[in-house]
Amino acid sequence: MWIDEALRVALALLPVLMFLAALRVLDSYKLVSLRTVGTALAAGAMAAAVCYGINTVIFRHLYENQDRYIHFGAPVVEELAKG
Repeated sequence: MWIDEALRVALALLPVLMFLAALRVLDSYKLVSLRTVGTALAAGAMAAAVCYGINTVIFRHLYENQDRYIHFGAPVVEELAKG
């Protein structure tokens, strides 16, 4: 059912892409190029994929402290990836 998953991803990205399009239209001075925006989006997607992999591996190894990791560990991993 990869078609269902692809549809979910597309629908999840739609508001973000619409917001970016609106910002692009409103940027009358064109201070940020479309290439820079695309590069930032690609970097964010790569960071999200890395975090997903790391957090999945760690989450599977934790049995008793899963709730603590969700609240305290995962955000640290995500912020380090964004940095």
